[in-house]
Amino acid sequence: MEGVRGILLGLGVVFIVAFGGLTFASLGSATLNFASILMFGLSFLVLGVALFGLIGAIRNPPDED
Repeated sequence: MEGVRGILLGLGVVFIVAFGGLTFASLGSATLNFASILMFGLSFLVLGVALFGLIGAIRNPPDED
């Protein structure tokens, strides 16, 4: 089961890196208006929540019974 956990944590890291990279790439090419700033804010919020959960999963592995 440890291998599955490692794979899922790795996929989580890949998601955060890819989503963050795409967010920053689109930030440079977007027209800044209220809607785009709101969408970037929501995107950063999603990144923060995902990163918070990923760090919590890395720091607190499940108990081995």
